[in-house]
Amino acid sequence: MLLVAGSRGALLWDGVQWEVVIDAQAYHILSAEQLEVIEADQAAKASEELSYEQVLENISNKTGVLVAEMSNKLEELKDSPKYWMSGLPPLITREGWHAEGFEILSAKEVQVIQGDLSCGKCLEFYGPLTLVFGNVSAQNLIIEGEVLIQGNLQVENVIYAYSESMGKLWVGGDLQARTWLSLGQQLEVRGAVSVEHFCTQQSFGYQMEQFPEDQDFITDLDEHLAPELFRDKALDFEELLMRIEKNEAILRS
Repeated sequence: MLLVAGSRGALLWDGVQWEVVIDAQAYHILSAEQLEVIEADQAAKASEELSYEQVLENISNKTGVLVAEMSNKLEELKDSPKYWMSGLPPLITREGWHAEGFEILSAKEVQVIQGDLSCGKCLEFYGPLTLVFGNVSAQNLIIEGEVLIQGNLQVENVIYAYSESMGKLWVGGDLQARTWLSLGQQLEVRGAVSVEHFCTQQSFGYQMEQFPEDQDFITDLDEHLAPELFRDKALDFEELLMRIEKNEAILRS
């Protein structure tokens, strides 16, 4: 057996086929063509990776809403004791792009997106910090961690935001969605808010400059979410994620 190790994973050759180990977690049997795609993607990411000092300097030269907050959040992450032993996560800068299908941003990277980001299906932010210098649009949106969007956020159906450490979604422009579902996630919007169903387990942590006066907060989730999302009276998070990714209804009809 042949083992080829790298900074992002390892390749195993058993004499018949390659097995790739990515971040020591995911295991897949891949063809040579698929391996070439992975190698190309890793090379592209490596070329996009900048130092925190470089990105902070770039941000300091920008103007507009949320620039100061973006700089502060990146500084806080850079100086966080959480990373003193393990090292800072890779910082990836990209131009804006459009994805026809699903788009998942890695949980192990800090993302800085210079432009608009759009997704035809479900867009998922899992990284500790995501900065978007532009607008974001998607069919559905799943958020964990800190996300700062300088422009508008437009989601056709559901924004599902959850965090075990009180993360926050910042929107410098307008927010539009059919349903906002928050489990431990705060929200700050500088522009107008248009949300049909505002579902949350909390009655605090929301700051809007133009929040609709007649906006109702739904806190009794078990009475408003689809009964299929509950197992033994507890919310089934895996079923919830799957339904959102498939663009299926999560509210009672």
